[in-house]
Amino acid sequence: MLTAFERAVQSFNLRPGEYVRSTKLKQWARKNLNKVYVPEALLNAWNLRVDEATAHATDKSQGAGASVTQAREKSTALAKLDQMRQTLSVIRTVDDAKQLRDQAEAMRIYALKQKYSVEMLNYCTEIKIRAERSAGKMLRETVKAGNPNSPTTRRIKLEDLGISFNQSSEWQKMAGMPDEPFERWMAEAEGMGEKITMAGLKEAIEQSRLVQKEKVERRKNRNEPVGFEVLRKLAIKMLNIGLQELKKTEANHSALHAAKTWAYCRLQENESSAKFAEGN
Repeated sequence: MLTAFERAVQSFNLRPGEYVRSTKLKQWARKNLNKVYVPEALLNAWNLRVDEATAHATDKSQGAGASVTQAREKSTALAKLDQMRQTLSVIRTVDDAKQLRDQAEAMRIYALKQKYSVEMLNYCTEIKIRAERSAGKMLRETVKAGNPNSPTTRRIKLEDLGISFNQSSEWQKMAGMPDEPFERWMAEAEGMGEKITMAGLKEAIEQSRLVQKEKVERRKNRNEPVGFEVLRKLAIKMLNIGLQELKKTEANHSALHAAKTWAYCRLQENESSAKFAEGN
């Protein structure tokens, strides 16, 4: 069951980070702060004060003691989630990300048991996913592929971090999803008003992977060089062909002009191809 404050937030279509800046919510709070519970952090930010005598009389007449207590617990949980959300930007190690992820998961389970709103559940899930994605990015940079029994293989021991192989794999897949499609999926998932699920995220990751694969295939079909190694091989091939043409001039000096003409034509073709690629 939603509190009056949560219903107001939903009607104004606000997310937690937008509460303080909302003029409509501030006006609503000023009008109702002596009748229903409003998070203390917001009241302090807006410099509003509750008339304790009026509020106590209202609670007693409505038998609202339990509901107000629950609302205060929700407010405390929300404030903690806000702090955890800010912590995402200062994560420096895999262990930091893992700890934040575990805290968000614990909050999610608590919110589920307390039958909090979908918005609160999704807030917990969002922090959890973002922490896992941060861990995945760091794991992608530090975990080395190779034979784990080889003394020359350097890699992080996942068990020392309390991370399973499956978790490491899933988190690195999240990290491999480009920022733009990830943020778009997150916004769409929250906008639907339903629970954010890992199944939905996995589907989005697979779709993103297919899109990236299609882009690579299109580049190959257009014969566009991809990466330094491809360019190096092409350059060596062209030099070898040019050397063969140049050697012809050793036996036949009249072929020198033909070799120069050939080289000039190839140069023009390469420049035209480069300009075409830049234009597309």
